Amino acid sequence: MPSLRLMLIALVQGVVLYVCGQLSSAPMTDAQQAMLASTFTLFAFGPTAYYLCEHSAAPRRQVALLLLAAALIAALAGYSHWMGQAGSTSERFNSLGRVQLVSLALWVLALPLIQLHADRRALTDYPALFRTSWRDAILVIDAAVFTGIFWAVLFLGAQLFGVIGLSFFRDLIRKSAFAWPATTVCFAYAVQLCRRHAVMVESIQRHALSACKWLLPLTLLIGAGFVLALPFTGLKALWATRYAATLLLWLLAVSVLFINAAYGDGSEAPGYPRWLAALLRLFTLALPVLAGLALTAMWLRIQQHGLTIERIWGVLVALTGCVYALGYALAALRGGAWLGGIGRVNVAVAIGLLVAIALLASPVLEQHRLALNSQLARLAAGKVSAEKFDYDALRFDMGRPGRAALAKLAADTTLANHAEINRRATLALAKTQRYGDNAKGADFDTVLASTKLYPTGATLPADFIDYARAHRDNFISLACKTNDAATCGLIVLDLDGDGQPEILPAVPQYRPQIYARTAAGWQTIGYLEISLRGCHDTTDADAATATAAKPLWNDLLIGQERWMVIPDRAADCDTNKKP
Repeated sequence: MPSLRLMLIALVQGVVLYVCGQLSSAPMTDAQQAMLASTFTLFAFGPTAYYLCEHSAAPRRQVALLLLAAALIAALAGYSHWMGQAGSTSERFNSLGRVQLVSLALWVLALPLIQLHADRRALTDYPALFRTSWRDAILVIDAAVFTGIFWAVLFLGAQLFGVIGLSFFRDLIRKSAFAWPATTVCFAYAVQLCRRHAVMVESIQRHALSACKWLLPLTLLIGAGFVLALPFTGLKALWATRYAATLLLWLLAVSVLFINAAYGDGSEAPGYPRWLAALLRLFTLALPVLAGLALTAMWLRIQQHGLTIERIWGVLVALTGCVYALGYALAALRGGAWLGGIGRVNVAVAIGLLVAIALLASPVLEQHRLALNSQLARLAAGKVSAEKFDYDALRFDMGRPGRAALAKLAADTTLANHAEINRRATLALAKTQRYGDNAKGADFDTVLASTKLYPTGATLPADFIDYARAHRDNFISLACKTNDAATCGLIVLDLDGDGQPEILPAVPQYRPQIYARTAAGWQTIGYLEISLRGCHDTTDADAATATAAKPLWNDLLIGQERWMVIPDRAADCDTNKKP
């Protein structure tokens, strides 16, 4: 029978998570949202950790350690969410998602250490730490599979009842008030069920370790073969992928996982033939090269574009990979037991990673500030121009510090090219979403003031401005590429030689409309059709040289139909020339 105490804890957990979900969409201050994120983190992971390590030689000591860890991680989650808030509801949910991933990583690293400490075992007791970590992982996977099957059966029942016209069951399981408590209670029950079948858990663990162990030779062979091929292929093709670090780190992560599976708790040899064990030692020496290349790729990217939130975490992962790779390579060079000593490397990396993640989520090395300072330093040093600086990254990716920095940029008149910086920072602050119709939500006068006019010195006629104000959406669709106020531009040019200007977009897209003054006032008189495509895409810089040009060919008039010649010179472009 399941433990009544755990079932009640799971029920309370589900109810609290449901209440947090309901409150998440309600109007709240930033501080209240941070407290809600902290509460959600506390109840999402705290009780779950308790289910996994219920049995202990010192239960009170274990509960005290779990409560301390839950409080610290929840506090970090609340602070990180408060710093990462960028305004809109969707951004709050994105911030909460990142916070929960960080909290999950902290719990994965901390829980085995807590279990060892609660049993009064030393952190250097690697065999116990290995068994605890793998047992927790298998319990979570088994419980998640059980919970998934539970929900599949519920949906099957709902479909069957629906066939005979009874929808109450389907309506019930779709309600979040049922879904949250049902899921937590089911998960807690599944953990207890799996724990009572210790033989099954151990059997699954042996099969998983065995499968990983025999995939290790293939993985290390791929890594070593890649390293040996580099002197002949060079690094240019690798850097050109723009995701070299991701590929290398995934290969490194899989190699580390499989090496640990083969090594086990260190009490037994992995069972490889002697020649294969020696060959794997040799192949392990390729890991530092892979890790070094991943770190180099990451560094080159940072040199080019500065730090972002994603790159900060990427650097942490790359540095962790380097420590693993160097530690495992040194273990491979030493004699004695196969890769003896990697247990100490694993414990050191786990503790170091736990501290590093906590620091990045805390005020000490707050991730948003690190990324922001890097980007602002690039702007101040002139490494990126005011026109190409990513103001949207400050607005949407760097949370509270990013918004504060944008406000300062919008008001600072001492900066070089301050007019352009102020204009773009103001527009970024006014955005409510990163992509989409941002210009349509902005004030008309703000959009008009941000619209660049070409050729240089051109001005919009006063009556056109009045017309545009009355037809605001049409004006924005004409002037603003992708409806983004930061990309608005118009060409004011006399195309028909009547002394009156026509208005058209600075960077024409598909069949853009042309506005002209007529006897009835300003209105569209047609659209543009490209008659001769150049070898390069049109940019804002090209709009400054816009002129009226005579047609290359006269139109053809057949009866009342007018045909125009569309020249085809695409073959003149270098990219289209055949060898």
